[in-house]
This record gives sequence, C-alpha cells and structure tokens, in this order.
Amino acid sequence: MKAKDQFQAAKDMAEVAHEGVVRKFGDDEGMPYTVHTQRVAVRAFEIARNYYHHEKLAYEIGAVAQVHDVPEDHSDIGYDMDRVVRDLGFLGWQGWALCYVTKQSRPYDEFILRLVRALEDAATIDQRLAAYAGAIVKYADLEDNSSSATGAMKAKYKLAMYIINDKFKLITHPIPLYRNR
Repeated sequence: MKAKDQFQAAKDMAEVAHEGVVRKFGDDEGMPYTVHTQRVAVRAFEIARNYYHHEKLAYEIGAVAQVHDVPEDHSDIGYDMDRVVRDLGFLGWQGWALCYVTKQSRPYDEFILRLVRALEDAATIDQRLAAYAGAIVKYADLEDNSSSATGAMKAKYKLAMYIINDKFKLITHPIPLYRNR
C-alpha cells in the first residue's frame, strides 16, 4: 500500500473505531474524537517531514498517528493491536511505534519512560525508527492535549513533552536516520 493510501486508510479506520465518541475536555469538548486524531496526524506528519525531510516516511508516521488511540480505546470492539497493524499493512517499525504510543494499562510515567528506553535499547535501524516515530506521534499527541488542558494535567503533558524532546531532539536538532528503501 502506498504511504498516502495508508494514511487515508488509517484515517478511515479511526473514524469507524471512534464513531460516536466525543472529546471530553478542552476547547473541542463534545466534538467528534477524530478531530483530535486528525490534528495529531497532521502535526506528526509536519514534525516527521521537517525532521527526516522525507515525505513518504512522514505519511507512514502520520498513519500511525491517525490510529494512535484505536487499540488503547477500542480493543473491546475488535480493534486490537494485531488487527490495526494487519489491516493497515503496517511495516514492522510502524507496529512497534504504535505499541510505544499505546498506554496498555501502565502508569503514565512508566509509559513515557518506555518510549525513552526504546531508543536506548534499539539495536537496529528499524528499532530506532520505531522509537523516533513513536516519539513524534506521542509528542504531537501531548502537544494537542496540552493545548486545552489545565492545572496538573497540563503540567503532566508538558513534562512528558520535555522528556521526549530532551531525549529525541525532535524539535531542535534533527538527526536523519531514514534511508530510502
């Protein structure tokens, strides 16, 4: 599947999975949940394109962003990790990246540190790419959530953004990893 087609297929899957679900807080409270997933996907695409200077890869990372909440929120209706990865034809690194951004009933700080550890433990280019893709998606998600959060929730999101950017240098110091396949 071409990267742009995968991006659209992921958007379509998110719309079906999140059908009837609305945002619970912030400026877009009561709006369809996919307003959030689409903003995250666009932002992740922008970060990835600026970071890697590679449009195909940006679309592949954007596809992960489109469905970043599907396995976490909708495995009870059949959208588990395996189905999402299989149905969208994700490459191995995309499946790992989706795992890195899916909370899976872990405490929040452990969830964020798992992403950091993924980079430290990466032994292959695909594992590094998965860690960076996960970081890009999670950073875009946190950025979107923090824009309308308040108090302790906003502080939690901002701290997580700081930790991710400090480790991955997404916004300030790009380090290209991707080679054309």
